[in-house]
Amino acid sequence: MKKLILISILSIQLFGADLLLKQFFNNKQCDQILNNDGFFETCYSYKYKGAKFVAYTLYADKVNSKNIKKRPRFYDDLNIPKKYRSSYSDYTHNIYHNDRGHLYPDAAADWSNKSLHAVYAMSNIIPQHRTLNRGKDAWMGLER
Repeated sequence: MKKLILISILSIQLFGADLLLKQFFNNKQCDQILNNDGFFETCYSYKYKGAKFVAYTLYADKVNSKNIKKRPRFYDDLNIPKKYRSSYSDYTHNIYHNDRGHLYPDAAADWSNKSLHAVYAMSNIIPQHRTLNRGKDAWMGLER
């Protein structure tokens, strides 16, 4: 009986999460929805050449399970039409002094090379002011 109740509760939670996700991840909100090899989903805006938001599930058994140190290079997401893509050079020597900020965080994906590679797609990057990104008391502190 306990197993049946547990299965029912989990089913309701998963169904509710799916409905909530569909409320935001749709053709009205997103110009393109990217699956990112199943690691996370991105609601991509052609107007902003970037993600509006991402959704992912964080698995406790995977976070900090491997901690791959070698980071891949940033790369253009070829799933997005070229005229709507952001590229690595958009963030190089820009007047706003922005860094490349991950929406789906590096620390959540460093358990496999494939998941880590997905993090470095430019479609998962937004401008982030370098003092926020690099400041030891700011974002970096939250990510650790």
